[in-house]
Amino acid sequence: MIKSFVSNTSTFNEQVARIVDVSTTGIDRGWMSKRAAAGIFNSIDLKPREGFTPVHLIAMGDTDVYGMNSNGDCWYKEAELLKAKDGSGKTFQLKTALKDRCKTFEKNAKVYRSHENKDPKQASGDVSHAAHNDVMHRVELIVELPDDKWGDDLQKIAMDEDTTWSMAANVPYDVCNYCLNKAASRASYCGHAKHHLAEITKEGHKIGVVNDYPVFFDISRVAVPADQIARSLMKAAGAGTPDLLSQTFNIPLIDPITLMPISFDKAAVLKKLSSIEKEIECGMVPMEGVEVPDAPSGFMSACGSMPRSGVGDILGGLGDMKVTLNINDFMKLIMGKNYSTVAPDTDEAKGMLPGIFSKLHSEGELGGDMPMLPTGNGALPSIITNMMNSMVPGMSLGEEPVRRRVIIRVIRGGKPGIETKKASAGSERAGKIAKIYAMYKLAMAERVCDNDRVLRNLVASNYVW
Repeated sequence: MIKSFVSNTSTFNEQVARIVDVSTTGIDRGWMSKRAAAGIFNSIDLKPREGFTPVHLIAMGDTDVYGMNSNGDCWYKEAELLKAKDGSGKTFQLKTALKDRCKTFEKNAKVYRSHENKDPKQASGDVSHAAHNDVMHRVELIVELPDDKWGDDLQKIAMDEDTTWSMAANVPYDVCNYCLNKAASRASYCGHAKHHLAEITKEGHKIGVVNDYPVFFDISRVAVPADQIARSLMKAAGAGTPDLLSQTFNIPLIDPITLMPISFDKAAVLKKLSSIEKEIECGMVPMEGVEVPDAPSGFMSACGSMPRSGVGDILGGLGDMKVTLNINDFMKLIMGKNYSTVAPDTDEAKGMLPGIFSKLHSEGELGGDMPMLPTGNGALPSIITNMMNSMVPGMSLGEEPVRRRVIIRVIRGGKPGIETKKASAGSERAGKIAKIYAMYKLAMAERVCDNDRVLRNLVASNYVW
């Protein structure tokens, strides 16, 4: 099972990454003291290496002090004796401690970008040292980054600008901290871990999973701060979905504040959408009026000024109106100011949407349950809801708005026929974005699954733009 965690300045109240002050005599001890770095680094043999810059990273914190991370994962400094909170009296003895296992960074981890870690040859840096800082209750690394590949980021770090980093680890199992269920995969999760991660029980206990025997194999520079896509799209899902999202942008999947803790079995819905794709490709589905135009710029600007926690409500409110965002606007909404980092990949992903549901169905990659979009938009400002209502005639995939758009087009002399796009190849990153967008549409499909016409419109809009 792969686990991940994003380090950010709000967790540690200091910059996550800092260039190490090192000379031919070694690390400057005054700098390390000012940085409050692990004392063990004072005695390591670190000398300047031509073409490389050493960077000190705060990789992760002890659950004992900082609490569980936003994935609902717990990493304890010591090998704790866990006690069940469900009244069963069960206990579970962890076998390993984070303060010891952090050394696996040195043995196994490389530096990557955005968790593109399938081929170690693609790594762009090395982890030279790892240590647990007992005083600051955190894991710290010294990584050596090649100047020719990391020039822009090294400049940001030197200017004390925020950079976001994420670790990844393999664990053989984790343990629910509420009932102590031991699971080797997400498919074996208990109901607490599967549906209520990071939620607080009425007794005040926060549900999480405790990790044992972690092997850290990746420390990545990621473009997206923690929680943005997850807060916008979906709660914890089944075995395939968390790995898909977290490995794409290292985005935690738990946010019960913005998303309803209700899930549905997506197998039947995915099969139905796959069947519709086959009908479309055989010319059996009308394509007129199903294009999804760009959302009004005023709407996107207003959404951009909303707190990120409100994005899920925006998607849910649009879903109530059968309004679907196109892939570019969807990514703009959930990525916010970071959209520019994925804009080229999103344009490429657009060409991968025809047949996406058949592809996912045949691969069986998205197993498990899927959360619904939030229902209703009562939590949104009236200016947003008014603009959403105004978008219905031009963007809703409901039967009547689509019919009216076709009539208007014919009256204005437009051609009734629409060219149906074929799927094109794309990069791995673009493919992941296409899958994320497909999951959004899956959640939309669940909302309208009793209306075959709207389902056909929803799928057909992947073929025209």
